[in-house]
Amino acid sequence: MMLNTGYNVKNSSESLMVFEKPVQNVLAAVLYGSQYDSSPAARVSYSIVETDYLTRVVASFAVVTNPGSAFERVTPMDNNPDTRGFQMRLDEMKAFLESRGK
Repeated sequence: MMLNTGYNVKNSSESLMVFEKPVQNVLAAVLYGSQYDSSPAARVSYSIVETDYLTRVVASFAVVTNPGSAFERVTPMDNNPDTRGFQMRLDEMKAFLESRGK
């Protein structure tokens, strides 16, 4: 899903997946760009928590100024209207996976 929407894998482990892509919104790029790097990144992190009974996936959204540098500045974007579609996609994946287990 993330690769199909233009994100690249930045980091991946058993309990965390991080994806990034350049910010597409011109206004956001102007607001979050810097003299050092005028191209901020949209970052989506998925924390994966497994228990005996379920697997919980929590998404976190941010705009990153100076991505990949020692001067990174992360601005949280959780509960932003642009991020609501991600929860719907997670819910769709959950329903699909649960239907396969029946």
